[in-house]
Amino acid sequence: MRLTQGNLGCGLLYAFSILFIGVLSGCNNSTDLPPEKPALVSIEIAPSTPEIAIGTSKKFTATGIYQNSSTRDITSSVNWDSSDTNIVTISNDGATQGSATALETGTVTISATHSETDIKAETTLTVTPAVLIELGITPTNPTIALGMTTQFTATGTFSDSTTQDMTASVDWLSDEDTIAPVGNDVTNKGLANGMTAGRATITATDSTSGISANTTLNVTASDLVSIEITPNNPSRALGTTVQLTATGTFSDSATHDITASVNWDSSDTAVATTSNNSGSKGLTQSVSQGSATITATDTASGISAAITLSVTAATLDSIEITPTNPTIGVGTKQPFTATGIYSDASTQDLTTSVTWSSSDTSIASISNVTGNKGLADGMAPGAATIAATDPASEISSDTTLTVTAATLTSIEITPAQPSIVLGAPQQFTATGTYSDSTTQDITASVTWSSSDTAVATISNDSASPGLSQSVG
Repeated sequence: MRLTQGNLGCGLLYAFSILFIGVLSGCNNSTDLPPEKPALVSIEIAPSTPEIAIGTSKKFTATGIYQNSSTRDITSSVNWDSSDTNIVTISNDGATQGSATALETGTVTISATHSETDIKAETTLTVTPAVLIELGITPTNPTIALGMTTQFTATGTFSDSTTQDMTASVDWLSDEDTIAPVGNDVTNKGLANGMTAGRATITATDSTSGISANTTLNVTASDLVSIEITPNNPSRALGTTVQLTATGTFSDSATHDITASVNWDSSDTAVATTSNNSGSKGLTQSVSQGSATITATDTASGISAAITLSVTAATLDSIEITPTNPTIGVGTKQPFTATGIYSDASTQDLTTSVTWSSSDTSIASISNVTGNKGLADGMAPGAATIAATDPASEISSDTTLTVTAATLTSIEITPAQPSIVLGAPQQFTATGTYSDSTTQDITASVTWSSSDTAVATISNDSASPGLSQSVG
C-alpha cells in the first residue's frame, strides 16, 4: 500500500494507540507495583547505660529495627528527651541531635521517640562528679638567680569549668635536679631551688588521671646585689596583717621576687611577728601598739634590708545589730543594740555612739536622743530598714523591722466587782486596750468563764456574750 501524507498520520496515530493500551494493560498487573516500606518494630539506643562527668557531653544514637530485620540510623528523626533537665539536657537540634550534656550529679532516663509511630526506647545516664581535664603551672617559664627559690602553683581545670589549686596534691618533678630540684614533700611542694646555672623542666602530674603540665625554669649565674622590702614602713591597725615582699636586684640588673628564699625577722615580737613558714613567708601580724623593725636577710650572701612597721590602735571593721529582723505591733517599741567588731577581734557596744536611721519613719521611727538611742517605735503596718552608722568611719549595718497591726495589751471588765440579788442577771463588757493606745469592745470575741458555776454562770453564746446569771 502506498502511504500518502494523510494516511501516514493515521497509521502513526493507530500505532501509538495500540502502544498506550498495552502500557495501561501492563500497569494493571499488581506484581509491577513498588514493594511496601517495612514497618518500624523497635528502637535501640546506644551507648547503653553510660556514665559521664559533670560538664561533659555524650552523643547518643538511635537505631531503628524494622519488620524485615533491617536496621537504619534514625538519630535525627526521633525526639530526644531527658527525665530531669536539671541533671542532663539533650539536644534535638540539627547536627547536635542526641547530644546529652551533664549539669549536676544524678541519674536520668534518656528516651528516643519516633514521631510517626510513637515507638519509644529508653536508657539510663548517670552523671558523676566533675573530672580533671587540664593542669596549668604558674609562673610560666620564670627566671631566678643562682641560690634563689621560686614557688610553683598547679591549677586544675575540671569538666564543669571550675578551677582548683592542686599544688599540694600533684606530684612535682624536675628533669635536672642538679640545676633546680623541686620539692615534693608536704612542707615544700612545688618549691624549686636554683642550684647551678642552666635550665630545668618542672612537671606537675595528677596521679589519679595521669594529666600533667610542665614549664621551664631558667637559673642564671648572677649575684644578689641588694634587697628592697615593700610596702616600705607601713602602718597597720592592731589585729591586722600585712604581706611583705622582698625583691632582689642582681648583678645583671635583673630583679626577682625573693620573698620565699630570704629569712624574715622582727625586732620586737611583742609588737609584730613575721612568718618564715612555707607558703606564708613575709606575712606579718600586728600584736600590740608600737613599732618593730622587720628584716629580710639572704642567708647565702648576708645581704639584708629592713623596714619599720607601726602598729596603731584597733580599727572598727564591722557593726552587728541585734535583734535581727524583729517583728513588733503598731504602738509598741523595740530597743536595738549596735556592737562594733574591731580589727583585733575585740567587740564594743556602740549603741549610744552610732547614728540610727529608719528607711521609712511613717512605719517605724528610731531615736537618736540620749537615753533612748536605738529605741524604735512601730507607727504603722509595714517594713522599714533600721541602720546604725559609725560617724567616724561611716561603717554601717542594717536590719529589717516589721510592724504588724496593733496588738492587744490588756483587757478591762466592766462593771468592776458588781453585787446583784439571787436570780438577777448581770451583763459584763470587755474592753481591750491595744499597743497603739486604742480601745475596742471585745465582749463578743473573748472567752468568758466563772470560777464557781454554782454561784453564777456566764454566757459565751453569740446572742448573749458576757451575760451572767446568779444561781446560788
